[in-house]
Amino acid sequence: MASRPPRDKDVYAAIVTPKAAAADDAVEPVVPWSLVRNPLESAHWLSVVAISWIGPLISKGAKAPLTEADVWPLPHSDTAEVLYAEFRQHWDVEQTKPAPALWYAIYRTFRGRIWYSFSLYVVSGALMLVQPILIKSMLQFLQQPDDRPIATSVGISNGYVLAA
Repeated sequence: MASRPPRDKDVYAAIVTPKAAAADDAVEPVVPWSLVRNPLESAHWLSVVAISWIGPLISKGAKAPLTEADVWPLPHSDTAEVLYAEFRQHWDVEQTKPAPALWYAIYRTFRGRIWYSFSLYVVSGALMLVQPILIKSMLQFLQQPDDRPIATSVGISNGYVLAA
């Protein structure tokens, strides 16, 4: 059987969502992102935790390879000028001591970030330890017959609490 050319009624029009149509009509900003303020500086804490502030950069990188002009500059607090000024203050204090310690000046400069990262690491480790215990409790809950009282290794009598 020979294939026939498509007729008008066989050709379908593509459906375009309003979001896709708006994206096609959108014009790239004239100012390169390297000259725009870093969105991390003004992002809400929830946006920082969810890393949603980086969404536009990911979208741009999905369309074309990123160049240096496509990336925002560092937040002001992360620039070498600001960090050096803070380090220099701590180092000047250390130099007044009989045995100055470079590591302590560096620690004092970054201690907030160090402890913040360490606390997130501890929370992450604790959640990874709790995960198998919760899975065991859910399996115990599911294996019990319906006529027996519910008891799990965590002592929770409701499976919905474990699922949450």
